[in-house]
Parts: sequence; structure tokens; C-alpha cells
Amino acid sequence: MADSIITSVTQQTAFARPHGDSGSDFLPAQIPLNVRGRHFVLDRETLNHLPESLLNTMFPNGVVHLGRGYDTYGYGAGDYYYGGAGEAEQTWVDFDPDMLEHVLQAYGRALGAQVQAPTTPGNASGGVAYHDRNPLVVLREELDYFVVPASGRTRGDVSDVPGFTLGMAKTRCGELLAEDDSVFEPLERTMQRNLDNIIEQQLIDMLCLAGFPRDARWGCRRVEPSRSSVTSLLTVPLDESADQSRMVAAQKLLLFYKKPARKCWWEGEDVNAGNSDHKIDLKLWCRRTWTLELVLV
Repeated sequence: MADSIITSVTQQTAFARPHGDSGSDFLPAQIPLNVRGRHFVLDRETLNHLPESLLNTMFPNGVVHLGRGYDTYGYGAGDYYYGGAGEAEQTWVDFDPDMLEHVLQAYGRALGAQVQAPTTPGNASGGVAYHDRNPLVVLREELDYFVVPASGRTRGDVSDVPGFTLGMAKTRCGELLAEDDSVFEPLERTMQRNLDNIIEQQLIDMLCLAGFPRDARWGCRRVEPSRSSVTSLLTVPLDESADQSRMVAAQKLLLFYKKPARKCWWEGEDVNAGNSDHKIDLKLWCRRTWTLELVLV
């Protein structure tokens, strides 16, 4: 059932990360990071338990050599930030710092919550023992958008407005997309246009039974700098209540433990990138990619 809802991610190469418990010798106890100018210090155990999909984005070349110095890391000098005298060397990470902070805060809330025995069968996740861990569902959206100027397909042209460029139109479209922070509305719009929408409806129902509110809003939504892309993230505790339907949904979500899965779809809409003085109607095409994953904190 789960494979028919979203597609499992197939990694071409194994992600270079340490395996085993938090006592692994592969990483130092503390890992200093420079995340687009904001400084974080993550302990080894926290880094080991970050979602696989986020680790692949933050460290596309793996994390085995983090904190071991430039010579052994083997990347370009641009991958590192060097502090002043006496400061620890920090690894440069091209990732939104607010998104990382959102994940860390969710982890903190999960660790502070009272630990209870699971109500779902222990073998539902393929033998994964999580009775002393808190399961979290992580949903991430990568939205790439493409702005189509007039050329006979829109009712206004960017060049008709003095001082307004296509770059400004792209920036405005990114802002409009970021303001629309509903999680399920874009998928529901696609369902309305597609009569065969059983799979999409199953996905929404499964996520809502697992703990997502029906009117869920993204916990963190940001326009990527210098890119026509908007990235969003929402993390919710897995609902493990005794209700039969919720138990079934929890069992399905446990299949995505350390196995991120994706769903991708396209949609197009007309937007006004102008203002009250100048209306600029453009065609906006969006490619949305959802990555769903379960983590244990």
C-alpha cells in the first residue's frame, strides 16, 4: 500500500555516514557548523539521528570526515569557514539555518516529552525497536518554479512595465509562493483536476491519521537565495494512539524509517506579479517534490 502512494528513493551510492551507536569513533563528540553564516554546534548523537534526506542535502559528500581538518576532508577550501585565532574550525553548510533550527527544536520537544510504550506492534517496522525512542514524521517540500513571460500565453508582458524586469518577477513569484504555506491545498488542487485521485487522497488521509492537522501549515518555509526554489519543512510526532485506523497509519509510516520516499507532481497557475498600479499576469509552473521520512529521536 505504501509503495503505491509515494515512490521510495533509490540512492545511487551509499551515503557516507557512521553507523552504529552514538559512541562511534568516526566523528568527534562536537561538530561545529557554519550554516550560511549562522553557527551551530551539534553533538555526534544528534547528527547521527538527523533525517537521511536532510543529511544528503547538508552534506552531499558524506559526514565521515567532519571535524577532522581540511587535509583529511579533501574538499575545496570553500567548504570550510575559518574562525579567528583560537576558534574551532567550522564546516560550511549550504542549508537554510532556520530549517535546521526547526528540526532541532522538534527534536528537543520530542526528547522532553514523556516516553510511553508503543501501542503498535513491535514488528510493524521490520523489527526496529523504538520503545525508548520518540518517532517523528518529517515532511519536506522542494518547490522549483518557472516563470513564463507573455509571448502570447499571458495577458501582460514584463517589458511593458517601466523598470520591472523578469528577475523582479521571479522574486515576486517566490514571495507569493512562500506566503501560501498550506501543506495539503496544492495537492488537493491537483486532485480536483485529476479524476483518478485515489492515491493522493490515501496519502493525505495517512498523514492526517499519523498526526498532521487537516489544515496543516509548513513549520518552516523559505525562498532559497539566488534560486527559483522554495523549500518547506514540517515535523510532527507520530500519533500512536490506540485507535485502529491510526495504528494502521503508524505502521505504514514506520516503513519509511531510514528509507525516505518521494512524490513529485507539476501544477500551473496564473499569478499577478505586479501591484495595484501595474498588473502583470504571468504563467507560473511549479514542480513540487515531497520527501517523507520517519526518524527516531
